[in-house]
Amino acid sequence: KFAQIFGFADTEALVGMDTLCLYEDEAERRRIGTDVARAFAREESYSGDWSAHRQDGSRFQAYARARAVTMRGYRQATVWMIEDEADIRVAQEARQDNETYGRMLQESHIAVSIYDPAADCYTDCNDAARKLYGLERREDLFGRNVLSVSAEFQENGMSSAKMLAMGRENLQSRGKEMPTFEWLHRRPDGTEWMAEGHGTPFRYRGRTYIQFTVS
Repeated sequence: KFAQIFGFADTEALVGMDTLCLYEDEAERRRIGTDVARAFAREESYSGDWSAHRQDGSRFQAYARARAVTMRGYRQATVWMIEDEADIRVAQEARQDNETYGRMLQESHIAVSIYDPAADCYTDCNDAARKLYGLERREDLFGRNVLSVSAEFQENGMSSAKMLAMGRENLQSRGKEMPTFEWLHRRPDGTEWMAEGHGTPFRYRGRTYIQFTVS
């Protein structure tokens, strides 16, 4: 990861290079070297920003953490952890977006659940969905598949398993929002109930999920 951040193809390409290749210029290298030396003299770890340089000539702001370590064969050794501050900001914004979405999900009066097609199970839902599905806790839905909350047969006489398989094929061929559909559900106490549903696929951390709204 360290090599990749600075634009090297692999770690071997970085070995033996002058550390100046990591900095915007010599002045910046001296500044960081002085700050690190002061921190180590106090027997502290170093953390701070520096104007960094990639091998393609581009510049970026790096956030660095360093600590002195003892290693056989080295008079002085330092462990560095480097992050691109742009990546940090993106991660922070993603966390904020997730927190905002989480609050919206839980505060909504519309029943919403999140489904992972690859794992074939629900991964989240709000309290409105919990009540509609007749569950005591939201967590009771997590890990369950669609068939576990469905009647054995739908109103058209077709089995829920067959209709679900057809729906998956359509989703894979379109990869877009599902049309609104009616689905006969079943609660844990055996009560069957009809609901109108809508599914919207979305991507999160490299995986495809489906957000279901049910009313």
